[in-house]
Amino acid sequence: MASYGARTEYRTFVRDAEIASAVPSVLWVLIDEHEASIDDGFFLVTMDDSQPFASFPSVRHSQGYNLSFPDGHVELYKIRDPDSERLFTLTQGTGAQQTFRPSNIDWIRLKQVTTTR
Repeated sequence: MASYGARTEYRTFVRDAEIASAVPSVLWVLIDEHEASIDDGFFLVTMDDSQPFASFPSVRHSQGYNLSFPDGHVELYKIRDPDSERLFTLTQGTGAQQTFRPSNIDWIRLKQVTTTR
């Protein structure tokens, strides 16, 4: 959840203790990443839609992905938008960004549990 130096109204959490000042039950800390986008040590979510789905969640679990939250619970986020399934099944580097719509409900839902303002 990094901002890479860009000014944004969204919060970047650097230490685990900082999450406690937010609401731990609504911010994910671990995600099941799609094997096609594993290329570094983090999962990138751009809140400004500049690189939508720069990292793809996995869809191995009943057409969805798991998110773990700091309070200890886990949620399965099932894919709802028909465009998401096509996006997540493409291999990296095939132009998946071209089919992205900022109104994609799966993208919006992931952003809602990624950070706070």
